[in-house]
Amino acid sequence: MSLTQTKTNSNKIVAGIDASKDTLEISINGGETSTIKNAASPIKRFIKRLLTTHPNINMVVFEPTGGYERKLASLLAEAEIPYRRCHPNFAHNFIRSYSVRAKTDALNAKMLALYGLSRDLESTTPIDPIVKDARCWMTMDRQLVKMTTQLTNRLHLLEGEPTEAATKKLRDTLKEERKAAEREALALIKEKPDLYKRFRLLKSIPGFGDLISAYLVLLCRSWASGAAVRSVPCLVWLLGRTRAASRQVGAAFGAVGAIFGRFCICRRCRRFVSTRT
Repeated sequence: MSLTQTKTNSNKIVAGIDASKDTLEISINGGETSTIKNAASPIKRFIKRLLTTHPNINMVVFEPTGGYERKLASLLAEAEIPYRRCHPNFAHNFIRSYSVRAKTDALNAKMLALYGLSRDLESTTPIDPIVKDARCWMTMDRQLVKMTTQLTNRLHLLEGEPTEAATKKLRDTLKEERKAAEREALALIKEKPDLYKRFRLLKSIPGFGDLISAYLVLLCRSWASGAAVRSVPCLVWLLGRTRAASRQVGAAFGAVGAIFGRFCICRRCRRFVSTRT
C-alpha cells in the first residue's frame, strides 16, 4: 500500500497521532512514524520540534482513547495548535477504504494523518481550563459516591467483625473527601461568571440543589455542541439523585419525560438554554 499525498492536499501539513497509555505514535502527512512517551515533557519537546520544522501546521488528528489523549490535547491547546479529536468510527471506515485490515499503532497514526489530509476538518474547541478542573472534581465526587455506597453495603455484613470500626472510619473519610470535592467544584464554577449565572438559575428550580445544578452546568457545553444524546444517561442518573425531583416528575413522565418536562417546558430552563446560545 502506498501512502502518498494527492494534488488536492499537497500544501497541507497534518500530524496523525495514535495515543496509548505509555506512548504516542506520530506520523506527519502519512510518512514514517516516530514514537515518544505519553508524558508532559516528551510531548512539550515534540510540540517545540513540530513548530520549528512545520511552523504552518494545519492540524493534529487523533482519536479518543479512554482519556490517554487528554494530556496531548491540553498541551496542543496551550501551544495554540489546532487539533481534531475525531470519532474512531470515522477513522476506522477511512482505513477500510484503503482495503487495510491490519491494525497497528504505526498504521493508525499514518491513517489519521491521511484522514486529516483528505478532509476539511474543523478543529476541536479546547475545553476551558476552569470547566475542565471542575469536571475533574465532579468526576471524583461520583467515584467517591460509589465507593461510599460499597462500604455502606459491606457494613451490614461486618456487624460484630473486627474490621467494622475500620470500615466505618474509611466510609466517613470518603464522605469528607466527597464534600471537599464538591466545594472545590463549586468554587471553580463561581470563578466563571457565565457558569455561575446558569448555576444560580438552575438552583432556583425546586428540587435542584448545589450538586445537581453543578453537574448540569458542566454538561451544558456538550449540549450546545449537539451531543445531547450522550448526556441523557447522565441526566437520568442525576434525576435519581434528587428525591424531590424523582417524586414530582419521574412518576408522571418517566426518565425521558422528566428530562424534557423539566428542561423544555419550564420557563426558567428556556432562559437557561438561551444563555448557552
